[in-house]
Amino acid sequence: MERDHLIRLLAGGGSVHSLSRSALSAGATYQVWPETVPVQGLLSVYARRERSVRRSGQNSIGFAEAVSDLRDYRGSDVLIGFIDDRKRGGYYFQLFVEPAFARIVACLGVGPPRRNGAS
Repeated sequence: MERDHLIRLLAGGGSVHSLSRSALSAGATYQVWPETVPVQGLLSVYARRERSVRRSGQNSIGFAEAVSDLRDYRGSDVLIGFIDDRKRGGYYFQLFVEPAFARIVACLGVGPPRRNGAS
């Protein structure tokens, strides 16, 4: 998937879309794999991850919304991708894309782990 196309797909949406689009525009590393993944299997995996991130207090954005968006998605499969903005101190974004590359189904961001004793 071309960077410019992905930037266009991330237009609109909420703050997680805006942050991921900004990261991509700034040159963050990204990838969208060409193999589809069944949504049904992703739901339980990402629901568990969301609970784990919440319990640990790790900084995240859009996680619960992404799980809800995956649950509401009417298709059976998605493509998985990422945008990695951690070099700039940003988030690692997980993307779920329609197989036809027509829209972002869901997007979430996970921040770096919190350091113990950090102020």
